[in-house]
Amino acid sequence: MRHAKSDWQSGADSDFDRPLNKRGRRAAADMGAILKKKLSPPDRVISSPALRARQTVERLFLQTGWRLDRLRFDESLYLAGLERLLALCREEAGNETLMLVGHNPGMEDLLVHLCGSDISRTKKGKLFTTANVAVIESPESAIERPGKATLVELIRPR
Repeated sequence: MRHAKSDWQSGADSDFDRPLNKRGRRAAADMGAILKKKLSPPDRVISSPALRARQTVERLFLQTGWRLDRLRFDESLYLAGLERLLALCREEAGNETLMLVGHNPGMEDLLVHLCGSDISRTKKGKLFTTANVAVIESPESAIERPGKATLVELIRPR
């Protein structure tokens, strides 16, 4: 999952401390309601600790009712690139289902690495927009062999 829309006009002291805007707060809650109906809770949720990602996860968990003991924040997810995201996937291989909540361009790079580049884009040409969730079925080998995972669904909040 990519965090929901952040507030560039918030006056935050740093990028790390940038909060969600009104649309982002609504989209994160909407996505939680959608995921509650569509998916079983993941075995593990690992999120960037940046404020906008934390706020996304808080709203997601409020709507889904997922247990907080499934959640951990990992500083290495803040603006993580493809190699770090793949390393997290390897580290969590014991979990049947894993949800990462992070930032672009890394999250989009991970999606393309796992599933290939032939993925439907929005009308504006964007691939992995804010508050999107990519549901992926991936054999363990897909981490090492690009394009071998299957994109089951790309869920957008609207």
